[in-house]
Amino acid sequence: SHRVRVDTDLAWLLGYFLGDGSLGRARTSTTNTYGSTYRYERLRLRFHDETTEVLDRVRAIVARVFGEQAAIQKDGRGSRGRTLTYTGRRAAGFFAALSAPGTKVYTLHMPRFIWEAGREIALAFLAGLVDSDGTARDGRATYCTAALEFANDVGVLASLHGLGGGCTRSASVAIATVIRRVVDADARVEFARHLTHPERRRRVLEYVPSAHERKFCMPLGTSLASEMFGAGHAPADWLRLPVGAGTLHLGRLHYEG
Repeated sequence: SHRVRVDTDLAWLLGYFLGDGSLGRARTSTTNTYGSTYRYERLRLRFHDETTEVLDRVRAIVARVFGEQAAIQKDGRGSRGRTLTYTGRRAAGFFAALSAPGTKVYTLHMPRFIWEAGREIALAFLAGLVDSDGTARDGRATYCTAALEFANDVGVLASLHGLGGGCTRSASVAIATVIRRVVDADARVEFARHLTHPERRRRVLEYVPSAHERKFCMPLGTSLASEMFGAGHAPADWLRLPVGAGTLHLGRLHYEG
């Protein structure tokens, strides 16, 4: 058996695999010197991305940890994407122990060891998710998935480490907040140290909160909000509510966790 120690690089790779990796089965055959042909299946591990820097990091980690090599190839499906393919037993076997071969769109789950692995491992794992199916803009970093329970766990993990938290639904996908706008510069640097996508890393690091930006957000249930403010208001009407002889100014915000 091949045992590996999960360091921050491997934690990042695991997060990245859950977003932009795939594990399937490839049919192959071999013919011996007597002319007999044997057909069998083996696992095939793939990573997909349009950003070469990200795939370069994948290749370096797999080579160091599992001793397997692969070349970055064009996706071949008319896209600008690139792909890495591995069929060795060590790398594919590692991910098979964490995710069954086949589609994982709706079956993603949080690896149990991530909850207890410590802050650096957790941040690296979250960074891998953001590097795969994540976005970074306006001071926030999010991760998008069709697996609602997994998205909730991602939000909880980010909240436990003081970075983000919360999960919203949009159509058929869930969006977990990994980095909130109010996260300070030191925490941003700590998280961005694990990011590989150059543009997402830049956006996480360069954001400076406005002096007028909210510092706290209190979510209100629908019934309570209607009781306090009434129903049927246009968003702009919420900015000026009469209170006695004065006017209360406030904004209605979409809760981001």
